[in-house]
Amino acid sequence: MAGKLTALFEFELHGIGLPRRADLRASSGIGAVLVPGDPPQLSVDIDGMDEATARAEASRVAYKLYERLLLRFGVNVDYSVPPHIVRATFVPEAAQPSPPTTSVSATFTGNATITAAATAVISEGNLDALVHEVEVRLVTPESPTSAELYAAIDMHVVGLEARTKVVRFLVLYSALALAALFRYHDGRQERVDELLLAQNTALPVQPSPRNAQWDETLYTKLRNDLIHAEERGRDPASAMRAIEASVQEFQRDVALVLSHL
Repeated sequence: MAGKLTALFEFELHGIGLPRRADLRASSGIGAVLVPGDPPQLSVDIDGMDEATARAEASRVAYKLYERLLLRFGVNVDYSVPPHIVRATFVPEAAQPSPPTTSVSATFTGNATITAAATAVISEGNLDALVHEVEVRLVTPESPTSAELYAAIDMHVVGLEARTKVVRFLVLYSALALAALFRYHDGRQERVDELLLAQNTALPVQPSPRNAQWDETLYTKLRNDLIHAEERGRDPASAMRAIEASVQEFQRDVALVLSHL
């Protein structure tokens, strides 16, 4: 039976702040209001669907906002926690005072300062661009031919949810391998480096000890120094420290790569 669902989500984006509230409207009937708060909350109202379908749609709205925030502003994320439902109510159509219309609306509350670390406040222009992107993606079907890219974006989200910097680095590097598989049908490290250098031409490179014809990027070197420590000096502790020192810049470059595919 169709009815109205109201679901309240909470999630965390440690390190990101919002400059102001922002309205979101899409032609499909999706509406949202983005407002600074702590913790971030997303209240989603859906009319004209059965409860199971409405819950699934509400979760999709929440996750898409969360995913795109991480993709656009991941360089500033200390760590994140995915959306979860705090409460939800469903009123069947017969119990409502007037017939509902099929629509989705939401109130999205973003975070202010949520950690002791410095919080990067999103610029108003970037906030407007985010809102437009979410509006478009909520009404655009995903292409089956882009499965590797969607998986890479999902891995990017998982990586930013990791609180251990080395784990985050390795997950994000794996996301790039999937992105290379999507872009070139080849997920080898040489292709990963090609994606990285296309977005960051100043990224340091040096000859690979395993392939004299290939200059590997700093990030690939850091990855291999840890994963292949037995071949590269047998010093995994040093390799981990080097990864930790570079992980924020790596987050930035991974987000740039995924955003431009």
